Amino acid sequence: LSERMNVTASQIRQDLNNFGGFGQQGYGYNVEYLYNEIAELEALEKALEIYTKLDDEYYINVAKLNLSRSYLNNCRYNDALLLCEQLLSSSSLNESMRLQSMVYYAFVLASKNEPDYKTASLYYEEVSSKQSAPFLSAQDYWMWAYSLSKTGEFIQSQQIVNQVKQIDTSGTADYFRYLIAKNENRPTEAFDCLERFSAKNNDEVIQILKQSV
Repeated sequence: LSERMNVTASQIRQDLNNFGGFGQQGYGYNVEYLYNEIAELEALEKALEIYTKLDDEYYINVAKLNLSRSYLNNCRYNDALLLCEQLLSSSSLNESMRLQSMVYYAFVLASKNEPDYKTASLYYEEVSSKQSAPFLSAQDYWMWAYSLSKTGEFIQSQQIVNQVKQIDTSGTADYFRYLIAKNENRPTEAFDCLERFSAKNNDEVIQILKQSV
């Protein structure tokens, strides 16, 4: 692309970064993933624009909810935060949309540059108290446990860890267990989690993380 467009590769990376966090420093892009994610973002943003012009509040909320998820997936936390706040302040939001908005909002609060782990934990707790708790994915439970550990609620954090680790054995689970164990000053457990994570994800970053345990 740099050769074709006669601009530097770093400028292209910077431009792509305005769409979202698609790549990792030192690695090439997955072209198919990059293409599909940008296409989805553009389609969702266009849908929101159309429904806003039509002044259809229900579909405006649907478009905002879908766009929030896409922003989250691509690490555009400030954009996701703004949409979630708009959704949660809407008087026309149905219960299903409200709960999903709360889940996205909690994830943003725990992921943004200046995290608010306490508020994130409260939102996760409220959603989980509803009968429609399937709104919480395994990753949401891990983020909830991590948020609790960051606020010193170690017992409740471990209760959630013990609950979700039975059903989620993915690399993501091992990584979150590493973060929680490291935060709660359990270096042996943290190192063991990284060992399992490294067996599923061959990445140089893991070796750096191990040295920090």
